[in-house]
Amino acid sequence: MTHYTCKGECNGISETPVSCGAESCSLHNHPLAECNCEDGSHKGEEAAAEETPTEEAAQ
Repeated sequence: MTHYTCKGECNGISETPVSCGAESCSLHNHPLAECNCEDGSHKGEEAAAEETPTEEAAQ
């Protein structure tokens, strides 16, 4: 199910594409990122890339 998450420190979640409403968040008023996770991890392509070991790190 598509939902939207804040990539800032508030980690806000919404079912609709809105902007972050947390005034204390560094991404306040920035649009939330689309997420299609089914396990609640909210890991998108960026997070998946971070978890993939690079060839350099594997050596």
